[in-house]
Amino acid sequence: MKVAILVSGESIEAGKSIKASLLFQSIPSLVIKITEAWKQESSQFIESLFKDITHCIFVVTEDTLIHASWLPFFVGYIKGKGKHVALYRLCEYCTMPPWLDGFTVFDTEGELSLYFEVEKDEWYIQEQRTRARMTLLEKGISWHTDSFIRCIEENDAEAVNLFIESGYHPDVRDKHGVPALCIAVRKKHAEIVKLLLAHGASIDIQSEDRGYSPLMDAVQVKDKTIVHLLLSNGANPNLASKDGQTALIIAVGADDFDCVELLVRYHANPDIADKLGMSARTYAQLFKKQQFLDLFAACSA
Repeated sequence: MKVAILVSGESIEAGKSIKASLLFQSIPSLVIKITEAWKQESSQFIESLFKDITHCIFVVTEDTLIHASWLPFFVGYIKGKGKHVALYRLCEYCTMPPWLDGFTVFDTEGELSLYFEVEKDEWYIQEQRTRARMTLLEKGISWHTDSFIRCIEENDAEAVNLFIESGYHPDVRDKHGVPALCIAVRKKHAEIVKLLLAHGASIDIQSEDRGYSPLMDAVQVKDKTIVHLLLSNGANPNLASKDGQTALIIAVGADDFDCVELLVRYHANPDIADKLGMSARTYAQLFKKQQFLDLFAACSA
């Protein structure tokens, strides 16, 4: 971010004061005094003057608004370049002409400081997103959802992080409706799981294919490390899939004592029934899994 403060001779002190205020906010700026000689400047010179500028503040007085020919020229030029334009008014009661409608107008440096406090944060976020996107392109990775999903499947943590920094939400789904977190879990990529969670992925999000949560998927693929990771980060052990199965029912069906023990430790309920009316406890009875039944009994006592 770099700010240009455009002033006439009568408002140069105000421009210097604004520059000092921006410096206090660690925002680089320069004061550009516009004289009558501006009409003789070449287009190349004007182009170079504003090359690195991202925001322009026009300091205006009543006289400037009425008589200054440079004001409409530079406002139009700067706006045409896609840069941000704001007006700082030194005349408290002067009316802005219709052609300046739509531009942000400030009457005090306090207002201006508050504006740039927000603008600076938003600008650097956008810059971070742009840099991340460009880095992906430099790596030969196209910026679309299929590429993001492929990077998750390939366990490319650096690229996944760049996608998130570029603005992708960690809850994005593939074309089958499977969330990014579930894909990472199904591939047993624990580091990607940690990365997605660190960036705010919804830990209990459920897929559209079978209604599994990431925890159910972790139990399904028998990855005890990811099961523990999800539970310790607050995953709900009692969610039900489309067929009504909980993670505990899945673990009992897979004869996975380690996962059953973990789930019970985190208060998984063995008596939630699925669509067939069967619970983890009744499945354990059906399959004669006494160690599961003993575990359930101990936790219920």
